[in-house]
Amino acid sequence: MYKINRWGAAFLLLAGMACWVCSPLGARAPEKMRANSGQIGQFSREGEYVKDYFVIKKGRTFHLFYNVGVANDTQDWQEPDSEKAFGHATSTDLVHWEHHPRVIRVVPGTWEGQVVSAPSIVKHKGTYYMVYTGFDDRWLGKQTVGLATSKDLFDWKRCPENPVYTAPEWAMRNPTGWEDCRDSHILRYGGQFLMFSMVTTADGKGAIALASSDDAIRWKDLGPALITFTTPESPRVFEHDGTYYMFATSGHGKVLCKTKDPMSNRWKRCRSTAAGRIVVGLGDRRR
Repeated sequence: MYKINRWGAAFLLLAGMACWVCSPLGARAPEKMRANSGQIGQFSREGEYVKDYFVIKKGRTFHLFYNVGVANDTQDWQEPDSEKAFGHATSTDLVHWEHHPRVIRVVPGTWEGQVVSAPSIVKHKGTYYMVYTGFDDRWLGKQTVGLATSKDLFDWKRCPENPVYTAPEWAMRNPTGWEDCRDSHILRYGGQFLMFSMVTTADGKGAIALASSDDAIRWKDLGPALITFTTPESPRVFEHDGTYYMFATSGHGKVLCKTKDPMSNRWKRCRSTAAGRIVVGLGDRRR
């Protein structure tokens, strides 16, 4: 069972949409959530694990897209039946969920042949744009980013130009093996699409790469938005009171930064106490 709480609400309003982060609690969901627990939602499905999820709201309905795999002791993405398509569920209250057919299945023998991972979605002019990571089944750990579009969040069409984004020239490159370029986050800013992706620099440092695009297909490298700890995964960027905030985390660390201009490379680290005030404030306001 996964819960959605006020801390998860920190990822609200990503490019005008709603996104929550969930935390594992156990195998079974309670019949009712505890009063005053700060929990505003929950999600579970027997036999499955949930990773790298994204929630977007359309009308009164929340759509959850997530990496899905076999729930066991390892929860290993390399297992044969894990992370071969995105799970999709909908809810109007973040508690009761309807499950739908999986979307964006792997295509063997291609850049997205082993795993599809980490969906991120933004709406622009009536179309939903999803960027997601593909792991190549021909080279272990080779990662690139693809694009799919939809009018209704159910039927998705892959971009013929996929993959649309690869690790930039200043990042560590490996044409025949492991290459970090994953967990992209997409948003609209200043009449353009912006994308933030986890990469490793040529000298081995963890970084969030920044790129811009007019069409979400052809991307211009804007350099590292942030250089930080090893593998800063799942960067998420949102605006609050005129300031943009970026979260990233991994087993090596976690970071919250802020800037007035998300197209810049000038992100200032926030203190954890400041992060708490922002997160709880968002959670209270959006309940």
